[in-house]
Amino acid sequence: MENKTNVRAFLNNATVKKGLNLTSISNALESIKKGETDLFNKSVKLGALIFSTCEWLKTVKAKELLKSNGLEWKQQDLIKRSFDLYGKEIKKAWFYRLQKVGKMDAKIKDAFLVACNKIEELKNSPNISIDELTKFENLVNYDAKKGVTKTLLNEAIDKYVKLFIDGKQEVEDVAEAVETETSEETETGEAVELEKGTKLMLNFKSKDGSNVVLRITDKGEIITTNSDSQINEAIDFIIERRMMKAKRNQAKKTLSKGGVKIK
Repeated sequence: MENKTNVRAFLNNATVKKGLNLTSISNALESIKKGETDLFNKSVKLGALIFSTCEWLKTVKAKELLKSNGLEWKQQDLIKRSFDLYGKEIKKAWFYRLQKVGKMDAKIKDAFLVACNKIEELKNSPNISIDELTKFENLVNYDAKKGVTKTLLNEAIDKYVKLFIDGKQEVEDVAEAVETETSEETETGEAVELEKGTKLMLNFKSKDGSNVVLRITDKGEIITTNSDSQINEAIDFIIERRMMKAKRNQAKKTLSKGGVKIK
C-alpha cells in the first residue's frame, strides 16, 4: 500500500510539479468550471497540458522520481491521486478524451473550426466541442506517407458538414413527430405548453439514469449538452413508441371491424 507521505513528497517536488503541469491544469479546470465562455479553446488547451503530462510520466526522470518515492504510477493513478490531492476532480473518460485532443494534429483542429464556420454559413448552429472535434478527426483519412494533407482535410470538412446537416434533418423529422404527439392533450387533460421561442422541448431519462434534454428554437437551433448517443437513444425510444401506438391503432381498427369494442 502506498505511503501518503511519499505521495505528497513526490507531488510537492518542483520538478514533478512542472512535469505534471499541476498548477496549469488546476487553473485550466477552474477556468472551465466558472463558465462556458470559450469552453472549446479552453478544453483544447487543457488537452495539450494533459497530453504533455502523460508524456512526461514516460520519461526516465519521472520514473526515477517515482521509484525514489516508492511509487509505481500509471496514467490512471495520475488521474486519481494527483488531481484529487489538489482538490480538482477530473473524470477518467474526460481525461482520456482530453489526452486524445492534446495529441491531435493542430491542422485537424483548424479544419474542424472551418467546418463549423461552413455550418454557420448555412444558417445552422454547429456544436463546437471536443467530442465533435474527435468525430471530425475520425473522418480524416490519413495518408501513411504524406500525413494530413489539405486535400484530405477538405474532404473531411465536406463529409462533416453533410453529416451534420443530414443529422439535423433527422432530429427535425422526429421533432415534428413529437410535436404532433404533444399537441394532443395529456392524460391529465392539460395541453402541453412550451416556453416562448421554443419549437420542441425534449426531456428523457436514459438507461444509465442520465437526464437527456434537447431544445429546438423557433429558428431551428438545436441546444443540448448531451452526447449524440444519448440523443439517439431518446430518438429511438420515441420512434419505438410511435410504432407501438400505430400497431395498437391498427389492431383496434381490425378488431372493431369484427364487432369487438375496445377502449
